[in-house]
Amino acid sequence: MREIEKDISKKAFVNKLKRLIENIKSGKGFIIQVKKRKIMVPTKVEFQIEHEKESEDESLEFELKW
Repeated sequence: MREIEKDISKKAFVNKLKRLIENIKSGKGFIIQVKKRKIMVPTKVEFQIEHEKESEDESLEFELKW
């Protein structure tokens, strides 16, 4: 298993989400770069929303699986 995480600014996060939304709406795959690694997201993906809570920490994840 490999997991890559990167902290980004609010502006960069919003821009990536907008691009993601447009590609999903138009039915296109797309490439996203995370820490210098390019990841090809295909047109057919599964969507999930996940909420986690550990002690006082909470997270919300929007996931695309293929």
